[in-house]
Amino acid sequence: MPPLSPANMEAANYCDSGDLALNDKKWSLAIQNYSRAIELSPDLWAAHFGLGNAYVQTNQVLPAIKEFSECIRICPEFGAPWYWRGLIHEELHFVWWAIRDYLAALKTQNLFAEDDHNARVRANHLIEAYKVIWRNPDALPKWKRAVSTVRLEIIHAA
Repeated sequence: MPPLSPANMEAANYCDSGDLALNDKKWSLAIQNYSRAIELSPDLWAAHFGLGNAYVQTNQVLPAIKEFSECIRICPEFGAPWYWRGLIHEELHFVWWAIRDYLAALKTQNLFAEDDHNARVRANHLIEAYKVIWRNPDALPKWKRAVSTVRLEIIHAA
């Protein structure tokens, strides 16, 4: 692996500082650090993910969706941004988008250290999303197709 350029090293340092600020619940400092990291290295997926999380903490859902989407564009095999974007979509009642994101998270097979726990959490969120869909009779045919897809996804993820 080639050595990091000075700009990338500086970006990584800002990203690390953003992580520390996020852990300390210093949301605006985290946003500043992650934003600076992205200015220096626009494809630093960890900075986009951290910035998305900082935006979630400050109830800035649209910027959070944008950052999670950018993280997904850069590193689609990382399951967490799919999951977090799904949570936001579910909260906004964009159930179909939430389902898509949860399914994508299950497909990644690249979750946090507690992989089994996170997969179950994602599956539970899918079930909750389906309950919302079930209450809407017009969505029933799509719901039935989604359930069969999810069953297959959960079986393959196990």
